[in-house]
Amino acid sequence: MTTSLQKRIHGQVRATLDLYPGSWLVWCDPKGEWGPLLRRVAEDSRMGAFPLQEITEVTADELGSPLARRQLLERLDAGESLVLLVHAEQDALGWLWAQALLAEEVYARSLREQLLDWGWRPRNLSIGEADLASLARQGLAQDPASWGDGGVQPDPALLLRILAGLAEPDDDTRAVLDRTIEATGLAQLGDTSPALWRKKSLAALLVTQAHHAAPLLVPEGHELLIDAAHRDAALALLHDWANRLDQRQRLATAITDADPLSRLEPLIAGALAHPATLAAVLEVPAPAATAGSEPSAGLLSRSGEQAVFRAVAAYLAGQDGTAVLRTVAGMHEMLAARAAGFWAVPWPSLPPIAWVELARQAAAARELIDAAPSAPWTNPAQAIDWYTRSGWRVDRAGEELLRSPSSHSAETGGVIVALRQAFRSRWEDLAIRWSDTWRAARFPTADLPTAGEWLKGALAQRGPTVVIVADAFRYDLGSALAASLNEQEGAARAGVIPARAPLPSVTALGMGQALPIAAGELEATIVNGAWALRQKGRDLNLSVAAERRQWWQTEGHVPAAAIRELASLLEGEVPIPDQPKARLVLYDDAIDKLGHDDELEAQGAGAILERYLAIIGRLRDAGWRRILLTTDHGYIHWSGTLEQAAPPPAPSPAYSSRRAMAYPAGTLEGSYPMAPGDTYQVAVPSGAATFRAYGGRGYYHGGGSLQEWVIPCFKAEWPAEAKPVELSLQPVKAILSLRQKVRLDVRKPGLLAEDALPRRIEIIVRNAISDGILFRCEPRTVTPDLATVEVTLNATQTTAPRGTPVRIELRDLKDESVIEALESILQVEMDAWS
Repeated sequence: MTTSLQKRIHGQVRATLDLYPGSWLVWCDPKGEWGPLLRRVAEDSRMGAFPLQEITEVTADELGSPLARRQLLERLDAGESLVLLVHAEQDALGWLWAQALLAEEVYARSLREQLLDWGWRPRNLSIGEADLASLARQGLAQDPASWGDGGVQPDPALLLRILAGLAEPDDDTRAVLDRTIEATGLAQLGDTSPALWRKKSLAALLVTQAHHAAPLLVPEGHELLIDAAHRDAALALLHDWANRLDQRQRLATAITDADPLSRLEPLIAGALAHPATLAAVLEVPAPAATAGSEPSAGLLSRSGEQAVFRAVAAYLAGQDGTAVLRTVAGMHEMLAARAAGFWAVPWPSLPPIAWVELARQAAAARELIDAAPSAPWTNPAQAIDWYTRSGWRVDRAGEELLRSPSSHSAETGGVIVALRQAFRSRWEDLAIRWSDTWRAARFPTADLPTAGEWLKGALAQRGPTVVIVADAFRYDLGSALAASLNEQEGAARAGVIPARAPLPSVTALGMGQALPIAAGELEATIVNGAWALRQKGRDLNLSVAAERRQWWQTEGHVPAAAIRELASLLEGEVPIPDQPKARLVLYDDAIDKLGHDDELEAQGAGAILERYLAIIGRLRDAGWRRILLTTDHGYIHWSGTLEQAAPPPAPSPAYSSRRAMAYPAGTLEGSYPMAPGDTYQVAVPSGAATFRAYGGRGYYHGGGSLQEWVIPCFKAEWPAEAKPVELSLQPVKAILSLRQKVRLDVRKPGLLAEDALPRRIEIIVRNAISDGILFRCEPRTVTPDLATVEVTLNATQTTAPRGTPVRIELRDLKDESVIEALESILQVEMDAWS
């Protein structure tokens, strides 16, 4: 059993004071080594405080003053038990000698002698008295037998507090601080002001980290580079600071102050001016981090990292349109690593270095290249097969390249312009190739169903079903939605099959054709230049939204209350299916509205997909086990400055839009696609050309590009009896780190993963006494395809001493319920750095 130094001192005192009332003790401390220890023990109410009187002054060559003598005599006359601490040898007590004879004990052992008796076993017997006293102050809460080799041990946490300005050097910690500074290779504090020493020390750490991450840019001979023997300890110190979440802002400020002393910016900029060095930095993977050092995700010097960024951005902006895509794509891993660096996120008053933007562009460029067709198309079926298997990724990549930058930077402007030009060139080439292939084959439909034909077949199945009709939901969005849902579920819940939009691919025809009606039953007419779509033998004009709703009620047998706008579910309760044949029909025009408001290209559709995922999750939880989603048409983007007007095939069309013209059947010679009902021929331009050019941002539809004409039919299904996965915490005997890892066991409620639903959870660690939250993890979704899950708990800014009992809670975020709770103990100090 271990006994701390504090308990040993307390026991030594109580052994005397508890002998009888009025028993007292004289404690001789000529070197001042016992005083700091006795004061802390005497004031600790947890163990039981005791009275302590000190006599330190010397008056007329005698120990103590008349006042001190009188106070001592008054306390002794009153029969008080106390410890009298005197800064003198036992044989130099002076007038106190006579009083000491009345004390129960005169304690006169040196700190070294007593520590040896209490189990301290130094390997280095030459340790100085000052260092030993400092060691005792640092190790008051530990057993002297556990102090290691007995020398003053480095304390990186103390050094970090001093470096960060959270503490100042003092006599009690100076010996340990000096030893720690020595162990990390930094210059000793000496008589330098702490503020200047902090800047110089951090500058040396920044140079050392830069050399480790990029030895080609910071040579071995740099004057501030910490010597090789101490480099690992120095890097570990900086790594610790950079990874303490609540101290990263302090580090950012400190780096800004210390950076000028490092002088890394001109050094790195000069090195990168040499093409060979720049090429090596761009192509060679970053070095692996040594144990405990900062992972190579860029430089911690902001000025140094900025110099690297400027050189990379300038190099990329100098590439021509053909080469820039492949160049950026090839640098994706390097750029992604830099995007995880310290300065890739914003800090107060400091914008991020735009690595994240370059990495995003590089990922899009790589996807654009990977999704390109491997061979020319010989017929439309090959083109459609390419597009629905992987070609839709061209549009997803284009959306990333065209949308507004995630972070603004003057340096990335030239790169973005070059990438967008390269994308538009590739996209237009593919669009023209499709138009030529389709026209040459006389516009076949390639056996694609209409959205309504697909929906009619899907609704023939029994079971509560939700139908979502999204205006302008392009094929790439449907594929991305299915992939995201399957990843979120941990099972293959969703899939997409291709269908065809009408021509012209406009809402007035597409929304009616998305009703569960066979294509042959629909007839389109043009009245005063506007479309009217009707089902044969019916009067309802399905080009009108109100009459489509009426169709759902009369023909689809869906109550009016079950035909709603999708946005209403975000703002209110989700209806619960009340019968096996329940139907819920939801309409949404978020994408089309953003497009016509000139915001879709700039924002991208990512937020809208997240919106659909959230709605689908709420519908699933409410009991809807089948969700069908389709659309009226797709869309394209094209810059107005690049717009080309195509000549009309004949004068006086019955209908004219930007991307289509319609004429009564037989007007146009040759083969043309037909509008629903085959009463109108439809002419569409090639590629991205338009019949009516009006400039501005190009969001439009109506034509026959793959993006406008091939649309997704999305279906997600769950077993009727599917239940959430069952979770349990693996035992945690103790919390040993400020980034504690906890493992969960995942069990499926049935035999198959398809029978289990994912669960959104978080784990928190509470102080079992105060109930305050000490640790928590980021919310995450646990999917049924996993057997175990490892979760990292991050310390909050709450403080707690070592030995604090804690409660680990696994919580379901759906209803904030506690799934399981375990008891544990905190075995790491949570101080200002936690």
